[in-house]
Amino acid sequence: SVGTNCPVTMKEQSTCAARCNSGNPPNGTFLCLAGKIRLKSVCQGQGVVMGDKVLFTLGVVASKCPPPGQLRTILANAMKVDRETVDGVFCEAGEKVPLSEDDARLAGHPTANMLTIGGEFNAPADDARDLLPRVAQLDDGTTPVGNRFATELSDALGYMGSIEQLHSPHHVPDQVIGLRETCHGDSAQPLGKASKGTNCPAIMSERSTCAADCNSGATANGTFVCLASKVRLTSVCPGQDLLMMGDKVLFTLAVVASECPSLEQLRTTLADGLSVGKKRVDGIFCEVGEEVPLSKEDARLAGQPTAKALTIGGEFNVDASGAQDLQLRVAQLPDSTTAIGYRFAAAMRGVLDYMGVAEQVHKPVHMPDQVIGLHKACRGDTARPLGNSSGTNCPTIMSDGS
Repeated sequence: SVGTNCPVTMKEQSTCAARCNSGNPPNGTFLCLAGKIRLKSVCQGQGVVMGDKVLFTLGVVASKCPPPGQLRTILANAMKVDRETVDGVFCEAGEKVPLSEDDARLAGHPTANMLTIGGEFNAPADDARDLLPRVAQLDDGTTPVGNRFATELSDALGYMGSIEQLHSPHHVPDQVIGLRETCHGDSAQPLGKASKGTNCPAIMSERSTCAADCNSGATANGTFVCLASKVRLTSVCPGQDLLMMGDKVLFTLAVVASECPSLEQLRTTLADGLSVGKKRVDGIFCEVGEEVPLSKEDARLAGQPTAKALTIGGEFNVDASGAQDLQLRVAQLPDSTTAIGYRFAAAMRGVLDYMGVAEQVHKPVHMPDQVIGLHKACRGDTARPLGNSSGTNCPTIMSDGS
C-alpha cells in the first residue's frame, strides 16, 4: 500500500481504506467508531479471509482492565461462541470515578477507573444478524448473556460497577477477519541421507503438509506441516536410522514478556505446566518479535516501559489414545485461571524478568503417525564372525549400542 485515503479527522461511523500500489481496490475498510479507528484494510497480494463483523463498545466502571486474552475468553463465554470468533478486543482505562460509600467498601478504595471495552465478533452474514441482539445484551445483567459477562468480569477484576453500551452493536459486512498464513517450503529439511530433497511447494498454505522425497521411491516417514507461518515436524526416508513413530500435539503461543527463556528453561516450564515428563516435550522454539508498549502498572512490574512480543511453540509426544485429552489440556496453557495455565505462568515468571499476557495463536493441532525419535542403526548382515560358525544372530537392522 501507499498509505490510506483516510481524512485527518473522521466523522463517527465514517469509513476509509488502504490505497494500493496496484490501483486495485483493497479488502476491508477502516471505521471510526466511538472515537477509535477500528477494523482492517489490506491490499491484494496477501491471502485474506473475508466475512462479516459485529462491533461493540462498552463503558465499564471497574478497578482495572483485564488482560486482552482473559477479556477475549470472558466475551466468548458470555456469548457462548468459539473464542476464535472474538477479535480486535481492547480495554482502555480513562479517568478516575469516585465511588459511593457502599461501592468503595466493596472495591476496597474510594475510586475506580472508567474503562472503554470493545471488540468484534466474526460471523457469516446470516449469523451476524442473529448476533446483533445478543451483543446488545452484554450490558444487561438481567439477561443470560449479560449475567455471564458481568459475573466473569467481576470475578476477574475484583470490583466492577456499572456497564453501558456506548452505541448500538454495529454490523459491518465484507471485512477482513483473518490473513492466510503461509510458509516457505524450502525451509523443510529432511533428516538422513536417503532423500533427494522434499516435495514441498515453494509456498505452503496454512495446515498443508509435504514430505521428504526418497531416493528409493519409498514413502517417507512423517510429514512437514505449515503452522502459524512456520514449517514444523520431521520427515525421514527409510534407511539405516531406526525411527520411533507416534502422535504429536502441536501448539503456538503469543506471549508478551521481557525476553525469551532458554530452550531448556522453556522445556521445563512446559513440562511443569502439563505435568508431563520433559522427554515428551519436543520441537520447542521461542522467537522475538516487535516491542510492545506496557501500561503504567505493567511497566512498573517489568521495570521498563516496553516488553517483547514472543512466539513460543513446540510439540508434545503422545500415544494416539491420549491425544484428544492432551489437546484439551494444552489449550489451557495461556489461561492462568486453570491449574495448567497457572503452573505454566508461574514457572515462566520464575525464569523471566516479566511476563504479561499469553494467547493461543491457533487451537492445538493433533498430528498422528509422526517421527518422534531417530536413533542410529547398523545393518546386521555386515557382521562377519571369525572362526567356524554358521553365521550370526544379528537382526537385519541393529539399534545403536545393541
